[in-house]
Amino acid sequence: MMPKALVVDDDPHILESASDIVNSLGHECDHANSVESARECLDRNDYSYVLLDLEIPVRAGRSFPRIQNGENLLQEIVERTGTQRPPIIVITAHGTDGPELAVDVMKNGAADYVTKPFPTCGPRTLDKSIRQVLAKSGAAVPPPIEPVAVASTMKATAALVKKKFAGGEMAFYADRIELCGVIICAGPRCLRQRKVLDSLRQKRDGKFVAIGSKKLEERIGRGAGPNSVPGLIQTLRKRIIQELASINLDCGRQEVIVRTKQGYQLRDWITVQDGDGKNASDNQGQVKIDVPNQAETDVPNGSSLDDPNVLNDDAAVRRDWIIQQLVQDRKRRAPDIQQKFGCSLKTAKRDLKALKDEGRIEFVGSRRTGYYRLKDSKKPR
Repeated sequence: MMPKALVVDDDPHILESASDIVNSLGHECDHANSVESARECLDRNDYSYVLLDLEIPVRAGRSFPRIQNGENLLQEIVERTGTQRPPIIVITAHGTDGPELAVDVMKNGAADYVTKPFPTCGPRTLDKSIRQVLAKSGAAVPPPIEPVAVASTMKATAALVKKKFAGGEMAFYADRIELCGVIICAGPRCLRQRKVLDSLRQKRDGKFVAIGSKKLEERIGRGAGPNSVPGLIQTLRKRIIQELASINLDCGRQEVIVRTKQGYQLRDWITVQDGDGKNASDNQGQVKIDVPNQAETDVPNGSSLDDPNVLNDDAAVRRDWIIQQLVQDRKRRAPDIQQKFGCSLKTAKRDLKALKDEGRIEFVGSRRTGYYRLKDSKKPR
């Protein structure tokens, strides 16, 4: 089983650096930027080891970092039992760090101690510390492969190599929608997703029409979070990727539903069929769905599937969540978005800036204690 780490640090640059090192070892990792988020991760998952910064806040964006917070979390993890008690490598270089602190954390149950910024050579690199800690725990020792099994293992591995998805048939039945013969949408819980696909299947001049989020909302109704248009698209993409993987096809996020500046649309290598096998592009025997003119999409003309301005809808999901939170009068800051979606602090700030530039939100208060709120459209600018 591949080792998995929990990296606890409130500095996004350290999180990124530590994650790169963990990934370079072939390990997986989760991130936590506070005592609270670390506890949630530990309650949900088992970890092979923990990289713990001591100077962290109790709650992200709502409390000050203290070395005592990290020491308390260290003690809490050490006192866990069974598989919930992973070895801990302390990573810190704040305030009173020194030999005394190193001795203290080792006495309190840490398996090792590495200073920041992480050394790139010598006996005390983070890579070496991780290997040593896992070797002691036995978690990093893979089971030996018998020589006689190597050939069969190679054959099995070759059989599992996925083929690149290169288009296929999307069939619309009364109770489900299939792509390449696997079900991607079915049942009453997928009604809104089906409405999205029913809209995107429409063509003009032989090409699928791009439809903006606002126009799709008019057709399927406005929703929040997973039920918003970006949320539904994200769910569909995940389901498509998962189901195609089950038949050995490697499908990217934008290889079935693409998002351009003009809106969402199906890729041109998708063939749409009715469940009885008729090509759906002629709309014979179907209830006609209004296809918007170019002026009805969210943005002006000038983008195509080959355009470099194809957008990633993760940002749309995050920004929709931000607006929904502010509609409920919840005061939000960049760290709240970072913790909710596991993105970088830089990405969270970029989302907030985009919404601010659009005139939808504003920042009030001081830089340290202020927050974002919906902008009053009646307020003079």
